[in-house]
Amino acid sequence: MSVTAQIDNPICKDEENFNIPIMVESICRIVSPIAKRLGLDLCDNWGTFNDVGAGMTPEFFRQLDLLAAAVTEQEHTLQPHIDQRFANLKLRMTEAVERRADVAFIIG
Repeated sequence: MSVTAQIDNPICKDEENFNIPIMVESICRIVSPIAKRLGLDLCDNWGTFNDVGAGMTPEFFRQLDLLAAAVTEQEHTLQPHIDQRFANLKLRMTEAVERRADVAFIIG
């Protein structure tokens, strides 16, 4: 299992190709319990997908930042991976929202 972000109901080829890798299963096994413990409801169920609408992205990004800090506090060696993947995810999601205000994402 790996965790990726995709656009729900894509309307063009670029949206169909939106597939952002976030983490592999071995890292997800570390990250998921931390997200659940912190009550990060947009980041705690990536094994079965979470929906994130365009209007939810600020809160999703806030939760990602909290999650990144908690993960790297517990597992220092994951910091470069988490920082790079979460930064890329936030950038790409922001670009997608700028192109289409009603875009929705599935994370899982």
